[in-house]
Amino acid sequence: MKLKIAIICLIIIGLAVLFYRHTFIWLYNEWTAGGVLNRDNPYGHGFLIPLISAFILWSRRAHFSDFHPRTIGILPLALGAIIYLIGLYTVDSRALVALSLPIVLAGATILIWGWPTTRAAAFPLFFLLFMIPPPFIQDLTYHLQQISYDSSRWFADLAGVQTFSNPEEGDMVILVGSMTAPSAKLQIAPACSGINTLVALLALGALYAFILNGPFWKRAILFALAFPVAILGNSLRIATIIMRGDNRGAESAMTLHDWSDPLFFALALLILILLGIALGLFFTPRKSIAPKRHPLVGGWLIILIVVYIVAALFSIAGSALDAQGLKEAPAWAVGLLSAAAMISVGCCLALWQWKRWGAYGMAAAAVVGFGVTLGFGGSILASLGWLMAVAILGASLFWGKDQRAWNHLT
Repeated sequence: MKLKIAIICLIIIGLAVLFYRHTFIWLYNEWTAGGVLNRDNPYGHGFLIPLISAFILWSRRAHFSDFHPRTIGILPLALGAIIYLIGLYTVDSRALVALSLPIVLAGATILIWGWPTTRAAAFPLFFLLFMIPPPFIQDLTYHLQQISYDSSRWFADLAGVQTFSNPEEGDMVILVGSMTAPSAKLQIAPACSGINTLVALLALGALYAFILNGPFWKRAILFALAFPVAILGNSLRIATIIMRGDNRGAESAMTLHDWSDPLFFALALLILILLGIALGLFFTPRKSIAPKRHPLVGGWLIILIVVYIVAALFSIAGSALDAQGLKEAPAWAVGLLSAAAMISVGCCLALWQWKRWGAYGMAAAAVVGFGVTLGFGGSILASLGWLMAVAILGASLFWGKDQRAWNHLT
């Protein structure tokens, strides 16, 4: 049986290489354009997609031992062949040819193994779509530029930072502070459109929704939310750069621009995780009798998550530092405050999942935040804010007698 499966798989792989060899070469060139994992290439991670799909298929290899052939598999095979021929000979689109590959593989799976195996292979085959650069990528990038330009200015104005546009400066140029003597001029280039974040977060969102437990419709909603979350993350990044330019000048803003990509991608991913929790999706099936969370604990955790995220953003932007009298704080101190805030967010999520180490992590981050804020001239109130947040949380965890939340932490 294993030999039969191996032979069938080798035949399928051989046929795929025979008919799609030029498409594979095109995909490789797209993935490695500008260098492997080039930060300006939205599909620099593309080679990871087939590897992840292959791993999932391998983990579900037991499903391929049962053969229940269905002749209806000829229909997706024919559809894939039509798309292949159209892409190759009519519109000359390698992307369209590549799109036919998952459809052809799905048809072959139905034809040879049947529906149960196809259901097991459905997500890995669907996931292959995220390795294909769509033909409308340039148009999408332009529209994302416009969205990032408008939304980042809106966030900056909301934070009290004046921004202007001047047609003489060119398209997508934001003047910060004053039109006549701006403290910074920032241009939203294609690389700053957020296309990289969008492509990567959509793939991660699909994978994240797949590995979670819960109703399909909830996981579909979570995947769909990856699109606006990616746009939000990039808009917040640009708005933060604008605020930093207003507070510390153009050079400081460009320094933040150069290293902020991973940070705000992590923030977008964190927002997606929070949305998954809000939808009631978890990595492991829920226990039939779960501990009941006191409203005081749950409410305070939600407040802290929001406060810590905002604190991290404003620390990076420089606005909160000015208010605290930390304008001359070194870059490493700013980074440490932001890191302490983001670590605290992660610890809040751990506490939401009943993990005791989240409480210890928050206490450690609070000590760091207190020390850095007080050590670089911050107000006593701002310094004590770190400790007060943890103190209130500790009080809520120990609230009550027999039903206190602390007893349920593991």
